[in-house]
Amino acid sequence: MGVLRALGFGKDPHVEWMIKAFGAKPVRVVINRLYESSPRYQLWQGETQGVPLTFYTEGGGKYLGGGAVYLGTAGPRFMEDVSDYRCFFYVPRTGPSLSIDDPRWAAAAAKAMGDSDWSSSFPEEAFELGVAVGRFALELDCLLDARPLFAHLRTLRGHLDGRSDGVTRVYLYPAGVAVELEVERLTREKLLSDVQRGTEILRMAASIS
Repeated sequence: MGVLRALGFGKDPHVEWMIKAFGAKPVRVVINRLYESSPRYQLWQGETQGVPLTFYTEGGGKYLGGGAVYLGTAGPRFMEDVSDYRCFFYVPRTGPSLSIDDPRWAAAAAKAMGDSDWSSSFPEEAFELGVAVGRFALELDCLLDARPLFAHLRTLRGHLDGRSDGVTRVYLYPAGVAVELEVERLTREKLLSDVQRGTEILRMAASIS
């Protein structure tokens, strides 16, 4: 598959899985103007468990790409009206030294809730390596204020730890969730399970203001 993709041939099977499982249909072509080359992507829309679902593939109808799934109101950075996210979780190569189970985290998080310069409450390592939330790490340096999530991180850890090894990042938007995928690791069963867990996080995040 890797050689075929490099040559511009073949299809990514997970894209076909999403089309079939979520009734996804091509909607329009979107231009990413953040790059000088202005690459074009095909936007697909579907639904899972009553939740709107979108993903993007490369232009040309080859079903290449689709390395992320967006649930609810969420989209990649070139979608300016929906690109602001509250935080994201990623799989670190080296585990962060600060964890949400660490007393230092509890003290810093409590102090941050009443501090306008809240980022200064945390050890520098929290911004260098993130904060361990199970096998994922929380990235605090994001576009929106992450503090509303602090009280819910232990619950989120359960949702995140249930992810397959095909998930590399999970972004939380005010009304959406984005799941980034390492497509080479996916099976159809992993993909469907990861998307389902994404809807669980979305429903939880919707109650967080």
